[in-house]
Amino acid sequence: MKPLTGKGWNDKPIACCVVTLNGLYYIMTQRIQCDSQYGGCGRSMNLYEPIIMDQLAPGLAAAFPAFLTHRSGMDKTLMTLIRAGIAHRMSSSAWSSVLCELHVHEHDLQELNYFHALSAAQKKEQALNVEGI
Repeated sequence: MKPLTGKGWNDKPIACCVVTLNGLYYIMTQRIQCDSQYGGCGRSMNLYEPIIMDQLAPGLAAAFPAFLTHRSGMDKTLMTLIRAGIAHRMSSSAWSSVLCELHVHEHDLQELNYFHALSAAQKKEQALNVEGI
């Protein structure tokens, strides 16, 4: 086993975007390097790359929440749903439409929460201004 050294946080890209049923999340990681000073290959890699994940205990590796590519990822729960849908003849374009609708719905809910908070803050400010007169 060759010594590994830390290379800091990723910066290109900073994080990997993972699609979920109703939104997105990001996985950030540090990079490590197989140190060539000590006989290693000199390769730099992310901590979630298969060569690293394969060294973890199977249960721990299975707990990782997403399937990742070099550009993005998909949450394992969503992948399970898509597999079941495809097994029941739901097309990929139908899945694309469903996910788009769910993501827009989630965005709308977050925007509505923002406007409610803004309205509540304005009412509070108006109440304070009335009391100060």
